Amino acid sequence: MPGNLGAEAMAKLLITAKNNIRACCRDNAAPISASVMRNGAVKLLMDAKGNLHDRGEEMLYHKGKVTTRVPYRH
Repeated sequence: MPGNLGAEAMAKLLITAKNNIRACCRDNAAPISASVMRNGAVKLLMDAKGNLHDRGEEMLYHKGKVTTRVPYRH
């Protein structure tokens, strides 16, 4: 979460991100680590398999949609 927000702004952000947080937790087995972005999106940082960045993957939950990027391997 952005660290330079006041308490009221952080509370509003968590309310905005509530459904994205739930979807991220529902779709991924524990343990996970995720970040809440200023626009209310939730970016998955680490899942049970490890760090997504190290694998070249990205998973973003925003406005009811999940965006994934996985490197092409042949």
